[in-house]
Amino acid sequence: MLNGRCNPKESTWGMTTCDRFRDRQQNPGAPGHALAIVLMKHKESIGDWERPFALCLQHPLMLKNYDELADVSEALRADQDDAQRLSPEERKDFQRRLADWTEERFELMPGAKLLPRGPELGWALRGEEEPTQR
Repeated sequence: MLNGRCNPKESTWGMTTCDRFRDRQQNPGAPGHALAIVLMKHKESIGDWERPFALCLQHPLMLKNYDELADVSEALRADQDDAQRLSPEERKDFQRRLADWTEERFELMPGAKLLPRGPELGWALRGEEEPTQR
């Protein structure tokens, strides 16, 4: 939610690429697609806004440690197909690593509220005191 009014008819959007988060991609050589939005301020809102957004909602970001999960899962899946691949000790170690794995996500934007994904969750915000629309 913006902290002022904008003029939607004069605002524009387009697809572009951005290198800012390229290191988070599985293939860092691929383009980092991004949506570029240029909002034009309404004549009543011209000037500097102390804060551009009154409210910022953000979905959970991608996993930081996805590669670790994928490596362990693939090793166990391959071992299931061919039980000769892993020694009993290696299999036990991979199973322990999978059981101990917990997700680590990239940080939210400063001041953003987390909006969980999934239709069953409605618009519930985590950490909100008041009941939210469901």
